[in-house]
Amino acid sequence: MSPCASTHRFFAPCPRGLESALAAELAAIDADAIVATDGGVAFSGAQTTLYRANLESRIASRILLKVGEGGYRNEDDIYRCAHCLPWNEWFERKRTIRIAVAAVRAPLKSLDFATLRIKDAVCDAFRRATGARPDVDTRFPDVRIHAFLDARQATFYLDTSGEPLFKRGWRTDAVDAPLRENLAAGILSLAGWTPQATLLDPMCGGGTFVLEAATLALAIAPGANRGFGFERLTLYDPRLWRQVRHAAEARRKPTVPLAIYASDRDRKAIRATAEALQRAGLEGSVHVQQCDAEHRAVRRDQRQEDAEHAVQHRAACMHDALGELHDRGDDEDEGQRAQMIEAERCEQPVLHYPRERGRQRQHEAGRQRHAVGRVETSGYAHERAQAEELRQHEVVDEHGTEQGQGEFGHGVRPLIRHPGESRDPG
Repeated sequence: MSPCASTHRFFAPCPRGLESALAAELAAIDADAIVATDGGVAFSGAQTTLYRANLESRIASRILLKVGEGGYRNEDDIYRCAHCLPWNEWFERKRTIRIAVAAVRAPLKSLDFATLRIKDAVCDAFRRATGARPDVDTRFPDVRIHAFLDARQATFYLDTSGEPLFKRGWRTDAVDAPLRENLAAGILSLAGWTPQATLLDPMCGGGTFVLEAATLALAIAPGANRGFGFERLTLYDPRLWRQVRHAAEARRKPTVPLAIYASDRDRKAIRATAEALQRAGLEGSVHVQQCDAEHRAVRRDQRQEDAEHAVQHRAACMHDALGELHDRGDDEDEGQRAQMIEAERCEQPVLHYPRERGRQRQHEAGRQRHAVGRVETSGYAHERAQAEELRQHEVVDEHGTEQGQGEFGHGVRPLIRHPGESRDPG
């Protein structure tokens, strides 16, 4: 069966609090079986959906392709689980790899050893099939393999995005307190902003809000200026990808001056904003001015007079949305929030406690729990404290593995088949 016609299962992590907005995005690109959970959205679709999700999603952090799953009890089971998957059918031996592991309620003593065993399994599977093994690259791998471990089950994913999707490809200069692009896009969505309303960012920093607003107003695909991980997988179809890109370009509107205003008193921030707008093809579409926020003047016309109250309302909404997301946490773990991926597998929401109760329980659990690596072994692992643990940044070891939290299994079942092979209906 052609990979273009087959249906695959995906998981798209996102900043917590933006799941409903991401689900709406995926529905707009004809994704099927959409299930929103805390920390991401699971969905199904053909290869066209995979390409469009990477190219057009403004809120997703990555698009993970599920390739296999199975049960386990120890590290040897994890090795066998990964070893029996046909990795050589999904990418070539010349591609460098990196392993990312996340888990929750794992009965393992060390995730370091588990991630090393997965890396060994992938390399040994290649050696058995081709006579040679792929190399590891911890910084710029060609292929990123993600694995999630729960108490009894292991699930494996191929990262089809490569670099996180919030890296749009038009920013090179860093400014203080940078805001990730997908979080800014999500806040605009929660605030209810539309291109018909005026937008003013008086402390624009690197210009993330105005860049996201301008690309949305002009229907510019957020991934138009970058490459993706799926281009290094064997399922990559250049002709289909060109069709998807051309369709997105056809929807793009002409660049015109917009009712979007950016200012900052920092000259470096203004320069970074102007350069990013130029690289995005948005030069002249956003009004950029260096000045202090309290002295910011916007040229007023009838449209802006009519929109004045709407601007104030949107600003208040954005402030509330940003505060809510800050309270929840906007982390983009490379480990992908194992608890959320587990919920995707179960297709049911993760149980969590109200904020105050969660803080109290987290404090109580902190005195009782014992962590080995990043595996939570306390009885409270499935509750809020565990979720907070999952939001810490991963540690990369010398084997090219990323450590998160989780668990796996044996009796593995591949979910992706090589083109021309029949696909397991399970």
